[in-house]
Amino acid sequence: MEQKASETEKCKLARRRWFILVLISLLQTLSGVTFSCFGQISNFFGAYFNVTYAQVDWMTLAFDVPPLVMTVPLAWLTYRRILRFRALTLVTAFSLTAAYVCIAISLMHADLFWLSVVGQTLNGLAAQILMATPSMFAVLWFPENEIGTAISVNLLGLFSGYIFGVIIPTNLLSKVSNVTNEHNTHVIVDDRNILLITFCVCFVVAIAVNISLLLVVADTPPNPPSLRAFETSSLVCGKTFLRTTLDLLSRFPFILACIIFGIIFQAQTVEFTMMAEILEVTSQGGNPDAIGGYVMCSYAFGCIVGTPPAAFLVNKCNNRRTIGIVSTFLVFVFSGGITFGVFFKNLVTVYVCNILMGFVSQLAMVVIYEMVTEVTIPMEETFVTLWFAGIMTPMGIFFGEIGRVVLIHFGGVAVILFQTISMSIAAVLFVILAHQILSFISSIEDENRKTEDESTSLIIQN
Repeated sequence: MEQKASETEKCKLARRRWFILVLISLLQTLSGVTFSCFGQISNFFGAYFNVTYAQVDWMTLAFDVPPLVMTVPLAWLTYRRILRFRALTLVTAFSLTAAYVCIAISLMHADLFWLSVVGQTLNGLAAQILMATPSMFAVLWFPENEIGTAISVNLLGLFSGYIFGVIIPTNLLSKVSNVTNEHNTHVIVDDRNILLITFCVCFVVAIAVNISLLLVVADTPPNPPSLRAFETSSLVCGKTFLRTTLDLLSRFPFILACIIFGIIFQAQTVEFTMMAEILEVTSQGGNPDAIGGYVMCSYAFGCIVGTPPAAFLVNKCNNRRTIGIVSTFLVFVFSGGITFGVFFKNLVTVYVCNILMGFVSQLAMVVIYEMVTEVTIPMEETFVTLWFAGIMTPMGIFFGEIGRVVLIHFGGVAVILFQTISMSIAAVLFVILAHQILSFISSIEDENRKTEDESTSLIIQN
């Protein structure tokens, strides 16, 4: 009877953790939709709110404000165990719901553009926490051989959101691209209503996710399925928050990884905010907003396809250095292919290279993140990831704004060439990172083995 009850409990736990994972993935999808859609409806926003394209771009970049101002408070709250997994997840869900409320209300009147900016900022807060919590959830609720799978499912939600955010406005608001007179009130109002309905549907989904999370989400499962989960739940760090933070920021491999992530994030920023303008200034023909959106979709599709292999390789392959070096080098190669396609006005090459760059960039990013967790043990992953997002985001914005200056002064081909050069720098930095991490791990290998033996014996005793 006891054995049967134990099997029943495991079955409930399995269903519950996958259900929580689906809910978190839905949050990622909702966040991705809100981030990626504005570039495709910049004409509508310009006509309806009477703002410039640059202001619409800055509204998109308001997404990156929370990592600049909230990293230290969130890191302190998680370090002190004031905010744990359940609280962080619910804050994310409520922030996304509030974001959709703000954006929907802003569409009620042409003077409420600032509310859209507030909504995008709230979405940025949700996205920052969503970057930190999935790994924490996977470690606590899944065994070691399923952690990569759990994280990859979460990432699939994010990139699916990017695709939906492009496809929905590009197709539903197709009239906007044909508006020659920006004061055509009838067309603008019709498209405003369609967009309002879209955001209201997303709001309803967010409410449903909120209610579901309130019912099922928990800080830890009844039986932590992994050694790392036991370490995380029982770890009491003797250092102060300031000392722990300084210890983290003094680790050269961690800072180097942040820089590499920032460069790759810069490439995504170019895709989301500048591709339409790049195609327009290089005279690709057609509707640049729609084409730029579909180019971005191709990148997100490549990321989706590349995520499961990345998770499998991280779980199964020990030679992660080689995977990371090869994949980072290929990101550089395919970004060069995009430059070639833009220069010679060959959209097929642009699409194909974006798919391939998305694929290999996921391999690189998953491997880099795994390496970061190796050099920051025994620090809690949520604490590390919040700082990771807080550092790499402003770096990505910085590189992206350099790209904006290059676009304005030198044209579309120049900014794509700048992206390619950035990727070559990232590839070189990854080689240095791999060497640094190998040296770091070798220096503490004996100590880690002793710690693992002690932790394993504690689990057996308990």
